[in-house]
Amino acid sequence: MKPRSFIPVILMVALFWVQGCASSDRGVQVVTEKTKLGTLSADYVTGKTEAVNSVTIIPKISGRVAEVLVDVGSRVQEGQVLLRMEMADLEGGRNQAANAVHDAEAALEKAGIDLNTARDNFERAQNLYNSGALSKSDFDNKYAAPYELARIQAEKTAPSKLAQARAALQTAEAGYANAVINSPLTGEVTARYINPGETCATAKPSPVFVVADLSGMLVTAYVDEGKVNALKVGQKVAVMVDSVEGVSEAEVRNISYTMDSNTRGYQVKFKILNSSEAIRPGMFARVYPDGRMLKQFIVPRKALVDENGASSVFVYSEGKVLKVPVGVEKISDSYAVINDGLGEGQELVVYSSTPLEDGMSVSLR
Repeated sequence: MKPRSFIPVILMVALFWVQGCASSDRGVQVVTEKTKLGTLSADYVTGKTEAVNSVTIIPKISGRVAEVLVDVGSRVQEGQVLLRMEMADLEGGRNQAANAVHDAEAALEKAGIDLNTARDNFERAQNLYNSGALSKSDFDNKYAAPYELARIQAEKTAPSKLAQARAALQTAEAGYANAVINSPLTGEVTARYINPGETCATAKPSPVFVVADLSGMLVTAYVDEGKVNALKVGQKVAVMVDSVEGVSEAEVRNISYTMDSNTRGYQVKFKILNSSEAIRPGMFARVYPDGRMLKQFIVPRKALVDENGASSVFVYSEGKVLKVPVGVEKISDSYAVINDGLGEGQELVVYSSTPLEDGMSVSLR
């Protein structure tokens, strides 16, 4: 009976041996996080993003909308048609104005011919009058007065009517052209306020679209008097947009010299350099005047290894970990700001199943 008592012990030893082998096969396991630019500083100003170039489009003529060809979010090219109004009446008015110009040109030509005829008659009558063969009354009424009327018609009245007709045609053509609204720039439709069948009215102008070039973005902030003098045009700053991951470099574009009465701050515009498409108008942003943030990384404090007063981290790369010395700018309960030794996007070890050594082979958990 005694030999049977050793069977459970043997089974347990075998089980531990199998588990140990399985654990050995997996090797050292680590959990990593990628480095990212950041700061623990509370020294920032808040603002909202806006496009560098944004155009609010207001119709130049009144009319009923026939079709709207774009919507919010549509990408458009400069000159692309956005909207067409009903054009039948406008086309009729343009044709009528063109006919009026034709008639005025014909009238001017006829006035010139009539003037030549009246001048010839006047000169012949003047010779007769000078020789006493024609009375003054007949000369004035039959030749001098008609000649003067013909001169006024050819030199003033007819040219004036032609100029008026041409101006009316120009207005009609402009109205016809303005019934089609084109995009003034290449960008994106960020707002639309009109639908087919509705009327555009110039008596009370209202916008129909907003088109913005989103390749360039600004942050507009209002900076209080205690901070505004620390900013200079061209100064590099860091921008963090709440809904977009990462940190963007920006520069001070302009600073208002007048305090805004509502915010009690000075308007400052920051131009985001190399803005991504993820940054859109109206987003909440934080601007950090300290440009050093553009070269600092915020990492979990548990990634730091402190030995003999020096700090380092383990960086994971291709199945191994490398021990990298780093410069620490600031430490909080959960994070540390690293100002030297790291690059963006490196994978830092934040957990390891066993103590690590430089060059050790590991696997990701």
